[in-house]
Order: sequence, then C-alpha cells, then structure tokens
Amino acid sequence: MKGYGEERAWGRLMIPDLIRRGLGSNAIIRELANITGTWRRSVMLQDIRQFSGLMKLERAVRALSPDRLPTKAHMVESDLRRARKYRVYGTLTVENTETGETTTKTVSMYTNDLKSKTEWENDYLDPHRLQGYTQGITLQGLEIKSIEHNKGFAY
Repeated sequence: MKGYGEERAWGRLMIPDLIRRGLGSNAIIRELANITGTWRRSVMLQDIRQFSGLMKLERAVRALSPDRLPTKAHMVESDLRRARKYRVYGTLTVENTETGETTTKTVSMYTNDLKSKTEWENDYLDPHRLQGYTQGITLQGLEIKSIEHNKGFAY
C-alpha cells in the first residue's frame, strides 16, 4: 500500500499532540502539511481517527480492574497491519541501575488472546526480563493504557 513513507511516520508521531491541543481533522491535516508533508487524505483521516479513539478510551482502560477482561467498550476498531486480533499499548517504566534515573516509553504488542491487563503486562514483561532487557536497565513495570481490535476478527 502506498502512502506509508517518512512523512506519515513523522506525522503519526505528532497527531496525538495535535489532538490534545483541540484541533479537528482538517486543522490537523493543514498543520501536518506545513510541518511534515502529507500522505493520502483518506489514510490521514484514518490515522487521526485511530489516535483520537485511543485517547478517548484511555481513561476507561486505565480505570479497568487489572484482573478483569476488557470489553468492546474499551477498544478502538482498527485495520491492524498484522493478522492479529488485538494491539495493546502501554507505558513501560525502566530504571537505569547505574544512575537511578527512571524513564517511561510507549510500547505495544500484537496478540490474538483476550486477557486481563495483568496478564498482558506479564506477557510483555516476562520474556524481556528473561532476556535481560538491556544491560544496566531494570524493567519497573508496564501500565496498559489502550487497546485496538482488528476489524476483521471476532472478539
């Protein structure tokens, strides 16, 4: 599929901030055209809807009990690039063992299994802990914050 170049990659990084600033779809497209360039309008609108939906449901996902299964109401319907049912996003907290500095970063994983937030967190963290994430870095935790469901798959 065309339209997935460098402009789109940079633009997708900026879309959440533009949404937080209260800009609508057309204003976001104009802003991105000035900064990163544009890609196909239909794909730009799809990207904006995806981030907007994830951000709207983030509070509900964070409030979900860690041991309860999320429902359709907690998920954004998307066309995922991989043939998986779900894409789960979270905030990973890591600590530099030498300096004691703690940082966070957004991570995601694809899965076919509907699980509780605690189970998804363990699915992500356990293999990384076993492999030794990076020398000098300790994984402190992962907070699941949003979930996408692939439109073509049953729940």
